[in-house]
Amino acid sequence: MNVASENAPLFIEAFCDGCSDIANQWSHITLLDVARLNRILADAGAGYQIDPPALRATRAHVPIAVPEQLPSVDAQASTLISVALDASERALSQGNGRQAVQEVLWLLETIATAFRGLDVPDGSIQGRYFNKIIGELRARGRGHQGRSCNG
Repeated sequence: MNVASENAPLFIEAFCDGCSDIANQWSHITLLDVARLNRILADAGAGYQIDPPALRATRAHVPIAVPEQLPSVDAQASTLISVALDASERALSQGNGRQAVQEVLWLLETIATAFRGLDVPDGSIQGRYFNKIIGELRARGRGHQGRSCNG
């Protein structure tokens, strides 16, 4: 039942199987009958009914839409960097130099945090500051794709 607890139909099935196992081994123990279990499921709005040996859905279950392809880590990182740099430029153009610098510092801290503790084939990244982390990635041949930061 612990394993099945993430999935309602599997949990209900595991519970019924457990009750059957107990009834088969210890006939003197009084267990819930199917009618009582169905009342509990109905009262809880579970959307299922036990109709031995089957478990039937009593309402239409709407599937959860899953995007066909999630954005890659590169795409997510690129978006994050663009948003932070745009916010920094906007703050700078409005005369808010302090806010502009804070946006860039937040971006650098985010990048540093993302790479801290990263396992690489010859160790792990342990640096706490952006320059140290980038140096460690370069030393291990990571983060360099043969092009400059400008493209």
